[in-house]
Amino acid sequence: MAAFEAHCQRQEIQFFFETHCQAESGAAADWNVCVYSDEPEGYDAPNLA
Repeated sequence: MAAFEAHCQRQEIQFFFETHCQAESGAAADWNVCVYSDEPEGYDAPNLA
């Protein structure tokens, strides 16, 4: 998650969202950001055994 947050802070990523998503004249009418992982669900859950 830290790597994703660092990615989101990049100047070019912020510019993209400001220009294409948030601006009234932007190309995206609707948008959603999802974070995907190829790790299985619960892979980092605490081991309580």
